[in-house]
Amino acid sequence: MEVLHRHCERLGRDPATIVHSNFFGAVLARTEDEAKRKREAIGARAPGFLTLVGSTQQVIDGFAEYARAGVQHAIVQLSYEQDPDIVRLLGTEVAAALRNA
Repeated sequence: MEVLHRHCERLGRDPATIVHSNFFGAVLARTEDEAKRKREAIGARAPGFLTLVGSTQQVIDGFAEYARAGVQHAIVQLSYEQDPDIVRLLGTEVAAALRNA
């Protein structure tokens, strides 16, 4: 965010007028070990933007860290996810925890 704020300052723009968003690739699982196995299975096919890999709580903590840095909106891609329960987990437990943060 510092770079963005410096650009805003140079251009005379208030950084508060910009919505701070980030695009995240995520590998989410119920446990850290399961998330690591999924990430390894993806291997070289995975794009470089797999930012959040871990258990539900680890992903919540990762999003919270970005929020503390100033990110207001998260765009999440689960392109390699085949388990609809994991998508539900993101939509219920992860989203709920962040909504209440």
